[in-house]
Amino acid sequence: MVSISSIVIRGLNFSYDSNHILHDIDLELEGAGLICIIGPNGVGKSTLIKCMNGLLKPTSGEIIINGTPISEYTLKELSEFIGYVPAASSLSFPMSVIDSILIGMKQIDRWRQDPDDVILAYRSLRVMRMESMALRNCNSLSAGQTQKVNICRGLVRDSEILILDEPTSNLDVKHQLFVADFLQRLSHRTGSLVIMISHDLNIAARFADNVVVMKEPGVVDSFGPPQDIISEEMIREVYSVNSSIIQVNGRPHVILDSAENW
Repeated sequence: MVSISSIVIRGLNFSYDSNHILHDIDLELEGAGLICIIGPNGVGKSTLIKCMNGLLKPTSGEIIINGTPISEYTLKELSEFIGYVPAASSLSFPMSVIDSILIGMKQIDRWRQDPDDVILAYRSLRVMRMESMALRNCNSLSAGQTQKVNICRGLVRDSEILILDEPTSNLDVKHQLFVADFLQRLSHRTGSLVIMISHDLNIAARFADNVVVMKEPGVVDSFGPPQDIISEEMIREVYSVNSSIIQVNGRPHVILDSAENW
C-alpha cells in the first residue's frame, strides 16, 4: 500500500436525468483512518460513494484519487486499489461461500486460483468469524451472514482505499460493534483509507476518525472529528430529531428524544 491515500472532491454535482442528487460537494479525504458518512435517507450518500469508486460519472466537478483525476483511470485500474462493498444484498448464487469470495478477487481474469488466494479467502472468513461456513451454500445464509460474506469479498482485495455502503446493516448489535471496530483497526494497522456509510450515529461517534454529514438537498453539512461534529444542534437541523448528547470516553453518545413535526 502507498503511505498516503486521498480522495479530493471539488464542485461535484450529479443528476439522474432531471433529478439533481448531489450539489456542489467539496471534500478532502486523506490518509489512514475510518470515515463515516452519515445523514438521512435520500440525501445522496450512496450516490456519492459510487462517484468515488467510478461506478457513476459526475454531471460536473472533479474527483481526484491519489493525485490523478478519476477520469484518467479505467474501472479495472480503479479496482486495483479501491475495494467496494455494496449495500446488503442477497447472494443468490448456487455456490459455496468460499467460491463466492474467490470470484471477487483481483485475479478473477485467471483460469485458476492461486493457492495464496484460497488462503487469503479463508483468512477473511476467519476474521469475520465465519470460517466454519466456508463450504455452505450462499443461498442458505441469513441476512447477517450474507452481509459478513460481502465484507469478506471486500477485504480479500487488500485495497488501499476501502468503501462500504452500510456494512453494519442486517447485523445484530454485537456484530455491528465487531465490524465497526474491525474496520477502524484495519485502517490504522494497514494505513488504508476506509469510508463507510452508516445510519447509526453512535457507531459513527464511537469508531470514526472523521464523519461526513450530508443533508437535503444532497449537500455536505459538515466534516470533521465526531467530537466536533455530532451535536444536538446538528441532529436537530439535519435529522429533525431532538436528542441529548453525553460524553463517553471522550466521544459523543447520542440519546434520541423525539422527532419534530412527526
